[in-house]
Amino acid sequence: MTPAPAQPKPPRTAPAGAVEEAVLDATQTIADKTREVLADFKDGSWADEGLTGTRRAVDALLDCWNEHLVLMRTLTAVAAEGDPRFIRGYHRVTKPAVLALAAAIKRSHGPSTDKKTAKALAHDLVTMLAAAAGQEGGTRVSGLTKAARRSSLALIVHSTLTGIGEL
Repeated sequence: MTPAPAQPKPPRTAPAGAVEEAVLDATQTIADKTREVLADFKDGSWADEGLTGTRRAVDALLDCWNEHLVLMRTLTAVAAEGDPRFIRGYHRVTKPAVLALAAAIKRSHGPSTDKKTAKALAHDLVTMLAAAAGQEGGTRVSGLTKAARRSSLALIVHSTLTGIGEL
């Protein structure tokens, strides 16, 4: 009787805690980079440039997040599952974008804009942009090019900034 072939050993992987900590450590790098990239956008003045300014802001943000696509996808997914460490990391990374969008919303809608409403709109736009960033890895989504999707995202953001109505 011939002996059974030896079973291959499973690949050696890092303990789950080490992977989580590496992702969490990297969030500070992404947060710093996001803050740096959006430094010119934080006062909301880019909204005065219309759709062109909005497209510049959207491109800057998505280009930044796409440099760290795997980490952004991981951070977003685990934060969505409710892990408080990843939620804090997600907020650290997205805060510069929320502040830039909230400033633009207040600037566009005037000083009487309710702060909580502006912040809520900004958070919703950032959630949309973070989800879109996670889908840019492929060349096309639903037959649309990256450029077409970014133009559409900029139009949605611009429409929010210039929308008619009381906030």
